[in-house]
Amino acid sequence: SGSVRMSRVNNLVTVILDDLIASDQGTTWVLWTSLFPSGFRYSAPGYTYLPLSSNSTLDSIGPSRTDRYGNFYIYNMTGGKRAKGSISWITRDPWPTSLPGTPA
Repeated sequence: SGSVRMSRVNNLVTVILDDLIASDQGTTWVLWTSLFPSGFRYSAPGYTYLPLSSNSTLDSIGPSRTDRYGNFYIYNMTGGKRAKGSISWITRDPWPTSLPGTPA
């Protein structure tokens, strides 16, 4: 449950997590595979870690990580915890020919 909204202005990608709830994956981190589409992905080789804060002290979560394949991880997040916050990075991806999702 919850939502993920993303925008791109020039080469700056901003992602807003609004009460994104983790399902239990049996790990101390949560993975959403290919969450970010082409045109919005972190494009340097490898991956980057980004700070992320939770919506309450009860749901203390660790940093997030994204990679050039669009995968997104949140560490210290187990089933039922909620993520709320924003993260940003620079992309070198070309602009997509069509935008993903439904316009707000």
